[in-house]
Amino acid sequence: MHIILRYEIEKDLISGKIQVDQLPQIWNEKMKQYLGIVPKDDSEGVLQDVHWSSGSFGYFPTYTLGAIYACQYFQQAEKEIPDLNEKMAAGDFKALRAWLKEKIHQKGSFTPSGDELVKQITGSGLNATQFIEYLTKKYTKLYNL
Repeated sequence: MHIILRYEIEKDLISGKIQVDQLPQIWNEKMKQYLGIVPKDDSEGVLQDVHWSSGSFGYFPTYTLGAIYACQYFQQAEKEIPDLNEKMAAGDFKALRAWLKEKIHQKGSFTPSGDELVKQITGSGLNATQFIEYLTKKYTKLYNL
């Protein structure tokens, strides 16, 4: 929800729909609406991280994109590396690191786009469905849903 909240506020700020001096109030209203809480002050609210105060806008949606890409890459690695999860559980990341180096690290900057790279590696473009399935499985187990 934090990412959605920041995205909505950034979009409205950049479009001129809201002004900078409105940020604390809008932040608190959205926190209450989405999460049912109101920060005690701006340092726990609108100023809780350095992105906006340093002039960095648009970062939070890229974190989500990175998580979606990572999910697709990891699912592909699981298909290509025998016993990957068992190896990782034992603290052995050599096979995954080699896979990442071969598939991503050596090719990433030479590929025209992230979507092209994910297509080369997984056979399909960016796909939120796999990420949603991963989140559903993870949080269902974690919270006994």
